Amino acid sequence: MTDSAPSDIASAVEAWKDVGLTKLILKYGETGEEIVQNQKAILQSRRSLAEKTKDFRKNNSDQNSVELKTLLKAYQNEIDSLTKKMKFSENALLSLVNSLSNAPDPEPFLAQLNMTEIVAERVLEKEMEIKDETNTLVEYLRSREQDLQQQLSEAMRNLDLLSDSHDMTQAELLQLSQSKDRTLSARIAEMEILNANLERANNTITDLQLQNSTLKTEILALKQGATSNITISDLQEKVDDQALEINRLVSELESSIQSSFLLETELNQKDKELEKCQSKLSKQKDYDEIKRELDIIKAVEFSNIWEAEDSGTKNEEGDGKQSLEKMLIIKNQHLQNVVTAANNSISDLTKKFEGLKERNDILEKELEMKTILAAKLESDLLSMGTQLGESDNQHSDPAILNGEHQPEKGNRNIQNASEKTIIGSPSSNSSKSMISIVTGQRDRFRQRNIELEQELQKQHSVISELQSKMHRLESDNLGLYQQVRYLKSYSTMKKGAVAQNHNSIEMGEYIDDFDDEDVRAGILQDTSTSSSQSRIKSDAFANNGDYELPTRADQGVVASVKGVPYETVVKDDFFALLCNYTYYLAGYCDKLF
Repeated sequence: MTDSAPSDIASAVEAWKDVGLTKLILKYGETGEEIVQNQKAILQSRRSLAEKTKDFRKNNSDQNSVELKTLLKAYQNEIDSLTKKMKFSENALLSLVNSLSNAPDPEPFLAQLNMTEIVAERVLEKEMEIKDETNTLVEYLRSREQDLQQQLSEAMRNLDLLSDSHDMTQAELLQLSQSKDRTLSARIAEMEILNANLERANNTITDLQLQNSTLKTEILALKQGATSNITISDLQEKVDDQALEINRLVSELESSIQSSFLLETELNQKDKELEKCQSKLSKQKDYDEIKRELDIIKAVEFSNIWEAEDSGTKNEEGDGKQSLEKMLIIKNQHLQNVVTAANNSISDLTKKFEGLKERNDILEKELEMKTILAAKLESDLLSMGTQLGESDNQHSDPAILNGEHQPEKGNRNIQNASEKTIIGSPSSNSSKSMISIVTGQRDRFRQRNIELEQELQKQHSVISELQSKMHRLESDNLGLYQQVRYLKSYSTMKKGAVAQNHNSIEMGEYIDDFDDEDVRAGILQDTSTSSSQSRIKSDAFANNGDYELPTRADQGVVASVKGVPYETVVKDDFFALLCNYTYYLAGYCDKLF
């Protein structure tokens, strides 16, 4: 806003203060009443003079010379009083006209001041809003890009650890099942061999007992027949050998019975371990279903990227599905492209804003110059109107002194003088040209104000569109952020879980510190609690992902996938990881669908 406009407004206010319009109106109201009373008094005196004149004409004699003098003196006095009253009225009216003509009309100044202040305030508010929003958006995008880079690197490391641990656990489980099968088959074959040996030994003992009985009968028969001592001694040695053989076979039979008992106990233990493994496998029989649901979630999550790259990946689908790491890299590249486009749009908007700011400064300077010129033109017009008004008033003074008093004519002269003071002489060509110039400037200012408002509206629409793009970018990043947040929370758990797997999983020996009934009574909850936990987990992921999955190996997990609840009591780190990841998928499905 220029310096001349406040000075003109201040001078106008001071002029109106000096005039004191309210007091002046009251003052001239009393003067008007006096003028009316004077007019009545003059009318009465004129009537009395007329009557005296008529009497004088009737009584025209020498005796009336004194009365003639008195009458003439009265006429003279009346004329003097009328002159004074007329001068009083003229002076009052002239002072009023001069006071009102010197005071400029404050309405144009106030209107111009109001409009200029409104436009300046709007422009300043829009500039500040655009600047604040641009700075906030740039800072948010930079911080967001850094967070995404860190989260992506952490997610890649966690995915590597997760894939290694999964492969290692799969290999251990396969090796354990194979070793159990081999051991079981070997034990069964050994038991069959021992049973066969036991049967052979029993048969041999039976045969030896039969031979021993036959030998005894032969010995008795020989004793009765008095055979030679040599034959008896031979037979006795043979009997002793057979007795030793029988004892040896009996000891072997006892040892084989003992070993078969040990093998039966060991076989029972292996059967129990096999039953435990089968129960765990039955509890984890939904692994394929969970894997299929995970593939579906991946397809839903990264569908926007796959659709854009269908033409390039159809030929490579035969080699296998894309890994999660590759999908995260593609997603990150897509988000980086979006962020780059947003940065480019922000830089373009910043350049446009700088250009508009420079243009606004130029327009303000032009507006200041034009305001100065308009004020100068208005002051010149007012000075010309004042000079013309004074000249008209000087020519109209003798007309007021001639003849009788005519108030209507005086009012018309005052009105014409005021009109000439404000707009000048209508016959003047220069005044008409100045008025046309001022009108043209006013129209140009109005048009320029309309153009500026339209430009501000365009800038506001561009900013709104950029904000909507950023909201869409945030919604796209939300899914990736949740996954990365989960993997980041899992990284601390996995460092201790990998070391514990090697100690806890060894030849089918599992940690079994709690009774199933106690665990179910103290840890597991009903299926209604699972839905509430899913909702809590979804809300936690919405609040920057501040949610920690259960990391203890002895914790139970209750989850619900698509409305189907299941309960698991986990004593092993791998199964804890699998169930916790299933629980994460349940919460994510509840939030996604």
